Amino acid sequence: AVLRENKQGQVYGITFIDYRTKAVFNGSDIGKPYSIAGIRGTLDSGQQGRGKALKPASETSKSKNFSKSPEPSPATEAHPNQDGLFKELLEPEKNLSRVPSELLKKKKKKRNPNPK
Repeated sequence: AVLRENKQGQVYGITFIDYRTKAVFNGSDIGKPYSIAGIRGTLDSGQQGRGKALKPASETSKSKNFSKSPEPSPATEAHPNQDGLFKELLEPEKNLSRVPSELLKKKKKKRNPNPK
């Protein structure tokens, strides 16, 4: 998933990428629950009883520094059983062997421009 931010750092959109079918979807095109507003609503409803607010990501967390033991994010602390779902959404597909035949364009037969 790719988050879209404005210059002030406010997230205004999310794009989901399916590496297996090589397709890109805006969250709002998939459905309201997958738009950034729907995801925020889901995360905010889980935070209401806890008294915590989601903090914006700092510049250091936006960089590509991957460590072996990352700190848990506020989203995974709120819903620890959904940790696998977040990892699955954010990690690229590992089996990129081939595209299914149903998704491939059919090749047109070339006509001979100089018939004999």
